[in-house]
Amino acid sequence: MRYVKLEELRNIHVFNDLNEDTLRKLSNITRINKYEKGKVLFRDKDTVENIYILLKGKVSLYKFNEKGQKKVIFILGEEDFINEVIVQSTTASINCETIEDSQIMYCNITELLQLMEQDFNLTKIILSSLSLKVRRMYRQFKNTTGVLSMGKRVASKLWKLGRDYGVPLNN
Repeated sequence: MRYVKLEELRNIHVFNDLNEDTLRKLSNITRINKYEKGKVLFRDKDTVENIYILLKGKVSLYKFNEKGQKKVIFILGEEDFINEVIVQSTTASINCETIEDSQIMYCNITELLQLMEQDFNLTKIILSSLSLKVRRMYRQFKNTTGVLSMGKRVASKLWKLGRDYGVPLNN
């Protein structure tokens, strides 16, 4: 574990709209840790006092169904906020596990909330991340409730996987 350097924060795309003072304050409260594949960051119903941002690697957010089967809700990649819902409550509502070796930045939620009160751009970044997850949930719900035919669901999933994880080719 180590503190995040100011220069590292400047290179994180999601923080582009933050002013220098906010970045400096953020660097004083954030740390970076490396996690091996398969590490559980938190479990459903755990008390979580840190907000996590994935810098490298991938994590899975999942729930267990009534049969005990793991149901993946999201796979998150670089520069994604992992658990911004703790702004509302420090009780986790989902499980989180690394699915690749990962580098994760984190800070205490109380300290982050104080910083959010000082800089509305930071608040907008958190809201934007939450909004994106809500939209993805709407799309997942639509694709799993029988509203779309199986062919359209498969096409939608393939398109989304290509968009999120595909590698551009120079043809």
